[in-house]
Amino acid sequence: MNKPGSTTMTLQQALDLGVQHHQAGRLREAEGVYRQILAGDPNNAHALHLMGLLNIGVGQADTAVDYIRRAIAQNPKAAIYHCNLGAALATAGRHEQAIEAYEQAIRLQADLTDAYENMATSLVRLGRFDRAVESLQTALGYKPNDFRILDSLGAALSQAGRQEEAIEVLHRAMALRANHAPTQHNMGNALARLNRLDEAIAAYRTALALRPDFPEVLSSLSGILCERDATDEAIELARRALALQPESPVAWFNLGRALQKQNRPTESVEALRRALAINPGFHQAMNELGTVLGQMKEHEGAIDAFRRSLQILDSVEVRYNLATALFEGGRLEEAIGEFHKAEAMGFRDPRLYNNLGAIHRQLGQNEKATDFFRRAMSAGGEFPLARFNLAMVQLLTGEFREGWAGYEMRWKARSIPTPARYAQLGIWSGDDLGGRRILLDCEQGFGDAIQFARYIPVISGRGGKPILTVQPALRRLLQTVPYLEGIVCPPEQLPPFDVQCPLMSLPHVLGTTLETIPGNVPYVFADPALAESWRQRFGQDERRRIGLCWWGNPTHAADRTRSFSPEVLAPLGEAPNTWFFSLQKGAAALQAASKPAGVEITDWTAELSDFADTAALIANLDLVISCDTAVAHLAGAMGKPVWLLLPFVADWRWLENRSDSPWYPTMRIFRQVKAGDWDTPVLEAANMLRNMAE
Repeated sequence: MNKPGSTTMTLQQALDLGVQHHQAGRLREAEGVYRQILAGDPNNAHALHLMGLLNIGVGQADTAVDYIRRAIAQNPKAAIYHCNLGAALATAGRHEQAIEAYEQAIRLQADLTDAYENMATSLVRLGRFDRAVESLQTALGYKPNDFRILDSLGAALSQAGRQEEAIEVLHRAMALRANHAPTQHNMGNALARLNRLDEAIAAYRTALALRPDFPEVLSSLSGILCERDATDEAIELARRALALQPESPVAWFNLGRALQKQNRPTESVEALRRALAINPGFHQAMNELGTVLGQMKEHEGAIDAFRRSLQILDSVEVRYNLATALFEGGRLEEAIGEFHKAEAMGFRDPRLYNNLGAIHRQLGQNEKATDFFRRAMSAGGEFPLARFNLAMVQLLTGEFREGWAGYEMRWKARSIPTPARYAQLGIWSGDDLGGRRILLDCEQGFGDAIQFARYIPVISGRGGKPILTVQPALRRLLQTVPYLEGIVCPPEQLPPFDVQCPLMSLPHVLGTTLETIPGNVPYVFADPALAESWRQRFGQDERRRIGLCWWGNPTHAADRTRSFSPEVLAPLGEAPNTWFFSLQKGAAALQAASKPAGVEITDWTAELSDFADTAALIANLDLVISCDTAVAHLAGAMGKPVWLLLPFVADWRWLENRSDSPWYPTMRIFRQVKAGDWDTPVLEAANMLRNMAE
């Protein structure tokens, strides 16, 4: 054949020239030579094969497949042609067909190690790790000291879950080439899967020292540092990986996890959604997205993400997460079904039984709740949260001795923050105080502090000098409790004290039973001057004065079931000779202006700066009607008539099936008969209010 500008050359010389150009990266020139050969001999198997290889190199996989198949048609027994057909098919993402081509190459030439190696790559892509290991082990039999085969075998063994074998093989590879970054990366992966995290981190850092711009290693190290809560570096490494490889779903995933650990959920969701846009089948990212959305209280989004993750891979972890999201989203019956599916899949974690107990508690099924809390406690190891939750049921049902003891588990259950000084100085055991100063902590909400302040006179009767730590909004009110020696609002410096006790541990320490609840009221008092100023505001109006409160603390776990809109109270307006006043503070106070049908509510709450001001207003009222919130406790502690509207599943302190309360003698309770039904208790209260007015 003729070469431009030269004398006639043989076919072999032309092929050799084309290969020289090809190997030197002069692909255009190589292609020109191959095309000249094919122009003169369209069925030249060598040229067709070489054109196929060239097209693989430039990413034209389908074109490469066509050329190599034409070459095979001319020489079907050339094993290397079948091997490279497999490479072209794999480049096109057609791994099943690629494996068939590699197997044909091996049938033609059993020692063609490239075919075994390439077939292993396709098998790994298809998740067939054990077969990939077998293929590479066969190749290694032909070349026992081949570094590339050892490196690939180590990676495949690790992906097959055979980490110890992987590490042994990778050490053999590293003995041949110590400074190969991908091998260090494979070693890090195997160590990480064995949870040998320090060694894994060292391997990843070695890989990065050898190749600082290795995006896969940057991403892997980011993920493991995220597990170690080294989130600043994890984020920095993930961003470096993405700068090099913007379409890496794993890097976006690791970035999303690290951002969530830094309490940056909106950014986390964005990163996780980027990962899923690149790889919609990335079930770990879908599961993580559900977790973050759940923590953001976007329950429906979380449920959808977990369901989509299960469509990709039915995992017990995701099944449990879905059940939890359904529970937190209030879809209790569905949650029960999913928790039981997770249990059937082998999930025996005490959290599952604790959650089932909590669901049955919310459904008012206390016997079932008790059974599941006990199962959680016996599922293995100490599980304080289940004991604490069991205590809630025991207190609700009047089993005070067991309930108060279990209530002490609130510290270990992390339901309540524990002051460090408790661990350092201990808690009063109930012995005679003999004039010692005892520091009592108001550890929880406003209502809890008001309810359990009743124990201050009891402590004085035990010879103690009680000092109270309290929230600022309660300071002026609780200063009126008899026998209180001092009061302090953190972070103010604590006065000297001899012993200490959380306010809500006093019932346990003192052995309180239903019969021995300190029930004397009042034990908090309105300031006389403040009360008188409010009395003058009422003038000579002789209508019955009724205070209303409909919304509790929105951060309370049960607030969505215990609070309601003021429109619910409309039937109260049918009672004659009544004058309603808002006692509602917070964002819900604005709802007083909506004036439920027939109920005109006078709203002076803008003038109430703390509970002492509220107490002074309540002192001038005839009745308080309230949801389960601090206002009800305040009215009860003042000895004022108070009607409490409770949800179907109420807090433990109101006991079961009672219309009275041993905690507050002047309280009457009106309960829902089914979840969400406020009509029944409100109509009952409205009828009673009408009868009182007649």
